[in-house]
Amino acid sequence: MRDIGSIDIIALVEPLAPDFRLEPALILAVIEGKTNFNIQAQSPQNTQGLMQLIFPTAERFGVTNVWDPLLNLTGGRVYPRWLLCHFDGDLELPLAGHNAGEQAVAKQGAVPLYPETRTCVKRIQRRRDRAAEDERQRPLPSTPS
Repeated sequence: MRDIGSIDIIALVEPLAPDFRLEPALILAVIEGKTNFNIQAQSPQNTQGLMQLIFPTAERFGVTNVWDPLLNLTGGRVYPRWLLCHFDGDLELPLAGHNAGEQAVAKQGAVPLYPETRTCVKRIQRRRDRAAEDERQRPLPSTPS
């Protein structure tokens, strides 16, 4: 469990992700890969919060306060879903779009050759695979007899 102060990030992500047909493992991998669960993360490119949203993207998806973890996650789940639809479900392209910008990916028609973007996409895919495996190995809750 990733607790940040009194905030349980996994407890926030798990009910939000399925609303947009996203695997919790994917959202958690994006968070871990981009911010290592730091709700106050800010990049040199001025991406902010858990899901590393830039102001225009946050505004576009209704995030009024990128520093509020729940709002950041709420907007942050809409954007990956939009990217998945925009890039026809290919996971690499939405991850690249989240990092380099959807226009850069559309222009290239592939993951851009930016080393940072290629590294980020691979890192998030590895973390997603690991998180999905952890999720599969988690014991099912017992049901009362």
